[in-house]
Amino acid sequence: MDDRDREMLAFELAEDFRRLGAPELADDATYAEDTPDGRYRPEPRKRLVLMLEALDRMMALEDAATLDDARNRLAQTMDQPSPDLHILPMADEAGGARDPLYFDLPRLSDVRKDLDRLIDAIMRDEGGPDPEEAADLA
Repeated sequence: MDDRDREMLAFELAEDFRRLGAPELADDATYAEDTPDGRYRPEPRKRLVLMLEALDRMMALEDAATLDDARNRLAQTMDQPSPDLHILPMADEAGGARDPLYFDLPRLSDVRKDLDRLIDAIMRDEGGPDPEEAADLA
């Protein structure tokens, strides 16, 4: 993957951020680096990694595992088995009680782990052969 590939991926990711209602994450100024000489856009690899990390944080807000983790931390801090968050339960489709905090929250842990592996791979990548070229060599 070379800088051109990274720029194309960053462009596509920026389009996705806009579509998801997070235009600030698509804005280059969000990732600009402050130096004594002014603000500069980071090199393509670093910018792409910063954008992918922003995506991970965005996904964490929608991940049921984040809520589980927060509840477990509260329980440990409060020394109780399960913290009472004083939230009125909602009725589910069958008429039973339903925890409103879990309403439609997906489990994104596996996707986020894959994203972490992608970030690590991009950070380790030294601009090796094009993936198609690598496939031809195999």
